[in-house]
Amino acid sequence: MNALQKIQSFLKKNNLECALIFNVKEQPDPTFVYLTGYRGWGVLVIGKKTRLLVPRMEAERAKNAVQKVVVVKKRLTEELQRFVKKGKRVGFDEKNVTVDVYRAIRKGLKATCIDIGTLFREIRSIKTPEEVAYTRTACTISDTILKKCFSHFKNFKTERDVVNFL
Repeated sequence: MNALQKIQSFLKKNNLECALIFNVKEQPDPTFVYLTGYRGWGVLVIGKKTRLLVPRMEAERAKNAVQKVVVVKKRLTEELQRFVKKGKRVGFDEKNVTVDVYRAIRKGLKATCIDIGTLFREIRSIKTPEEVAYTRTACTISDTILKKCFSHFKNFKTERDVVNFL
């Protein structure tokens, strides 16, 4: 079961309409990036179907994301109303949402907001075999580079020489 399927299963078991993951701050939301591979502005709506809502200027960049991209043409809360029924229970990560966004969800969607950030952190912390393989490959490459650097270390006169070598 992949990460999105785990979230969808959790939503169903806990009677939640959807999960909303916002990437609207300067610092990217780790769950948003983990699930989409996209670092731009947007809102990931995970329900029975998954949608990535982005502004028009981000649409081209966002197309590389796994989810279906929807261009936001109105106010965000108006766009979200297309995917979230009013008065429903909505999951989100309260540690990665501004107070303004939280208020907009509650007021605009008239939704009950449930913090499911712990679920997102658990999903990111348990690595898939593919992620473990990527990490091993990255460590092997780093190890090779550092061994090469150390073998040439006597040739370096300054820290800048080391940086240039790397």
